[in-house]
Amino acid sequence: MKNINDYIDLARKKHSLKSDRRLSAALGLSEVAVQRWRAGVSIPSDDTMVKLADMAGISKEQALLELSYWRADGEAKSTYKMLLKRLVPTAACLAFILGSTTSPALSDNTAKMSHQGSDFIYYVK
Repeated sequence: MKNINDYIDLARKKHSLKSDRRLSAALGLSEVAVQRWRAGVSIPSDDTMVKLADMAGISKEQALLELSYWRADGEAKSTYKMLLKRLVPTAACLAFILGSTTSPALSDNTAKMSHQGSDFIYYVK
């Protein structure tokens, strides 16, 4: 699970931005916004989180779940944590399956994946 600093650092690295101020400008925000995120004083809005995730090369679905996790309390927080634990490995498996359509394992156009004891079958054409 990532934190806001991971997103900031990945976005800066991916876009060769030398400072948080430059990242703020690239996001169309005041320079104080990213400083406040780093200090744990605030977190991005949903729309800004989607932009930051895109800049960092992270899926918007994962980013929005993590943002919701950061905001949540109690049982909701543990539910978001469980969803995140399921999303990341499943997304990685799907990306591998969909990106490997020339693999001998997919010669019959069927790929099988197991996730936490449940079998999922994906058909790739």
